Amino acid sequence: MLKNHYNSLLIGKGFLSLLQGLKSTGESKSVLLVDDPRFETVAHQTDYISDLELRFLTEIGIKFNLNELVDLDDCLSLRPYQLHGADKSVLLGMSPFHNAKELWRKFSHFIGKETAELLMTIKEEDFNHWYDSEILRFTAELKTSYQKGRPLKFNFQGPHYILEWIEGFKKWLAQSYNGEKSLEGRLFVHLSSSLFEDKIKKYLDNGDFAYYFLRWLSPLYQVDNNRLGMMLERTLTSRGGDIKKTSIQDWQIHENRLFHILLSTYEGVISMDETDIFGHLPEDAPFVSMTPYQLYQFASVGNLSDEEIHSPGQLLELHFITETERLGGERPLRHFIFNQNGIRAYYPYLMMPGTRAVFSQDLIYRDAATDFARFHRPLQKINFTASRRQMMDAELIPLKEAFSINNWPLRDAQGERQILGVNYQGPFKFQRFGIIGHLLSFL
Repeated sequence: MLKNHYNSLLIGKGFLSLLQGLKSTGESKSVLLVDDPRFETVAHQTDYISDLELRFLTEIGIKFNLNELVDLDDCLSLRPYQLHGADKSVLLGMSPFHNAKELWRKFSHFIGKETAELLMTIKEEDFNHWYDSEILRFTAELKTSYQKGRPLKFNFQGPHYILEWIEGFKKWLAQSYNGEKSLEGRLFVHLSSSLFEDKIKKYLDNGDFAYYFLRWLSPLYQVDNNRLGMMLERTLTSRGGDIKKTSIQDWQIHENRLFHILLSTYEGVISMDETDIFGHLPEDAPFVSMTPYQLYQFASVGNLSDEEIHSPGQLLELHFITETERLGGERPLRHFIFNQNGIRAYYPYLMMPGTRAVFSQDLIYRDAATDFARFHRPLQKINFTASRRQMMDAELIPLKEAFSINNWPLRDAQGERQILGVNYQGPFKFQRFGIIGHLLSFL
């Protein structure tokens, strides 16, 4: 039975909102999570995670006595991915040793002959031992930096030949970022940014470099969010939290502050002390997010269903593509996933003020033709031309926001006044280390 007042109101059911609800119940707060399907919480940052996020999830599980987070093996499956930039294609996401050898092969021009020979003699168990110790040190430093509000300082340790390789890689990226050589390094980081976090880097400091470097070496796991969500939902309700699948019928704002909501399936007014929104804002919401961008729309060809995309049991290929000449433009990169049934392509187009929507849609179709033709073999049984024509000629273009680029304050529908009492998270926060910044807030 719902109550008329809650300490914490959470809107948009997803992995992060469920964790927030469990944290609040642990602090003896009353919690209502409104599962309004209009507030979509889809985000690759919670669909694909590395050993870095896995360590923090395990720690959160221990802290809040959540066995489903302490042992996530049943909700994870290994998911390799490919980065396509300029004339290189890099396959990562496997074991740390496999990923390291792939980097040695594809980016060997800054490795000296002596260092390269030493690297090739290292045993896999020795390399994995080094990798595990560095992941442990980095996550500990990251946690301390976050909790004490001080800059992250991290330097790699280990055998000299590994440190020489890392230092050479770091210098190569710095040269690329400073424009002294090619933009190959920046291309590599920007491709990774699409998966690892929601902002595209302009520069890399020591902390950024360590984060990306360890992410490249880490296996990549797809999370079964449906299964994990059901387990967390059961735990939240067993600990006194309320979850209601319904829609918000009305918002009551007084003096620029959200005080009450009306639910379509509940007779009565619900008030709250604080509100967190974890999904994208629907058009009929009485406020807007003050970001000038709209990031990640997608187009589909074939019969690739949502269930296949979000199920770790499905064999999907994950690809990220860009070209050097696109860096700094409105279409810096795109990525897609596919299997034998179809393909879904995501395109992060920056929707600048005054840009017509049809312009972005035309660019999406143009890139779709290029990408689908490049990776056409799994789609031999699909009539691409007919599918694309149907997609373009439909009265309602099947384009959809899939992610958010920023964590901007909410304002009224006219954009004139800021709305207080509401924290807009979007599907995830705009933070330096992607979802890690959000997970650290739970510790």
